[in-house]
Amino acid sequence: MEPRRPPSAEAVCSNLKPLVLKLQDDVIQYLRKWYGEEELNEMLKALATPPRQTTIRVNTLRITRNELLEKLKDHHKKIGENRFVFLADERLPDLISVEPVDQRDQPQPIYPPMVVGCKAGESILRGAHLYAVGALGAPPNLVAGTKVSLVVDVASKTLRGEIIESFSRDCHFIGNGVAQFCRTVMFQAKEGVGVTVTEQLFPNPSFNDVFTQEMYLQNFPSQLVAHLLNPQEGDTIIDMCSAPGGKTTHVAALMNDKGKIFALDKNKKKVQDLEKTIKTLGFTCITAMNADAAKASAKFAAESFDRIVLDPPCSGLGNRPRFLEEMSAKTLTGYADYQRRIFGEAMKLLKPGGTLVYSTCTINPEENEETVQWALDTYSQHLELVEPPRNLKFGLAGLTTARISEENRKKVMRFSPADKSLDVMGFFIALFKKTDTLNGKP
Repeated sequence: MEPRRPPSAEAVCSNLKPLVLKLQDDVIQYLRKWYGEEELNEMLKALATPPRQTTIRVNTLRITRNELLEKLKDHHKKIGENRFVFLADERLPDLISVEPVDQRDQPQPIYPPMVVGCKAGESILRGAHLYAVGALGAPPNLVAGTKVSLVVDVASKTLRGEIIESFSRDCHFIGNGVAQFCRTVMFQAKEGVGVTVTEQLFPNPSFNDVFTQEMYLQNFPSQLVAHLLNPQEGDTIIDMCSAPGGKTTHVAALMNDKGKIFALDKNKKKVQDLEKTIKTLGFTCITAMNADAAKASAKFAAESFDRIVLDPPCSGLGNRPRFLEEMSAKTLTGYADYQRRIFGEAMKLLKPGGTLVYSTCTINPEENEETVQWALDTYSQHLELVEPPRNLKFGLAGLTTARISEENRKKVMRFSPADKSLDVMGFFIALFKKTDTLNGKP
């Protein structure tokens, strides 16, 4: 009898699910009313993949963009990494973009399957190796040095340590690698890389411990926030929800570390990590505080800040890549109330004539366009929505299905993960100016 041939890569691929973010049914229904079936489907596909570009913010306090660009090129040349190109991205003066060299041959699932969980799979798509603790199932005769095809079990049906002999229809293929442990050690190990990823489905560079004092990995839309704020030397600024500190330290860099920035977060551990980031990047004008932004007006004098960054806790439905989100529609729609409470606190603290930049990393319109309209309704005599400068205007206009007016729809910036011209995370930005004192208005 002729020996059984393994299935072809084409056959395996046809048996695997395409990459797509899985949401709860009630969330799908909720978002569909805003976006429609076709646009929502495109967004869910994009959200399950990383952006093609990796964007780096230059810490201009310590180094120029050209100097960092040359250091990055030299570093990757020394370690033999030639899959990426480094570009001085002219969209922003402190932005470096990293793009993969065109990949002609996509990796195929041609090796025995290794099943991983959603979080581990997301990390792999961002350029990480598979740590042993992230492995769920493996081939029966796995030994160190075995080549494996990595797949993500979005349905969470695989038990840790399970024997995997074939590809399941409930899995997504994400790349190939080489096992570093035998099967027994793989599922006993509590630390260490279990599989070295050798073929990435979406090539992403690794910057672990690389020039940590001189650069900060930050998504392009997020980098726009500090530029829109336009901080000046000597300003007094508050970042209402600062952790992990990307926007805070960017603001500090743009004001040449001259002025005062109060960086709030209500999570004590996040504040400790924020302080480490501030120290690593070398800023002295930032004071990190363990405080709830929803009660911030009790800690500071009224109308005492020149500019405010408000990037409140949000549903995070714009983060990429993601395979699974288990929140319900009730939870999703509850974020806006807390965000609006913080917005109210920000209005109490902002000087008349001051600037407020509101941003989220979600595609949920209740947290975006609808919150903008709420703010304009609530503070109609004290607040105006501002058109961003032309050189900082990117993304799409606000949704036509939201309550926001046509004029204001064109002033906000909506970043759709399905927008292939930018290929970024889901994000939203609105620029406000406080026109008058609140005069005791809550």
